[in-house]
Amino acid sequence: MSNRIPIKYDITVKSGYKGSLQKEDNVNLFYTKRELLELGVIDYKLDSGNIIRVYDLDKTICDIIKNKKKIDAEIFNKAIREYFYSKKKNSLKLYEYAKKMKIYNKVRDTFEVFG
Repeated sequence: MSNRIPIKYDITVKSGYKGSLQKEDNVNLFYTKRELLELGVIDYKLDSGNIIRVYDLDKTICDIIKNKKKIDAEIFNKAIREYFYSKKKNSLKLYEYAKKMKIYNKVRDTFEVFG
């Protein structure tokens, strides 16, 4: 949802993670409960043919809303706008994820502006 190449990679790990990624300068770690770690995970095939695990669009938007204070305002606003007008969005899944992540009201309030 962004046309910027990241300076740092955002990686979600389970709460309590104590691994080598904590020492990497080019990584932002986000911690989540174990039961939410796999929520919205999909396999994505890179142009190189390699497959990586990423969060789907709807889970990514939930994460962006949850971490709004840690994200550049321009990136936040662009992502929300792009999602709202996207044909690939799944609002039912978005709100299902929001409920599980306990951010339903934040998600609802964010998109009420467009409503």
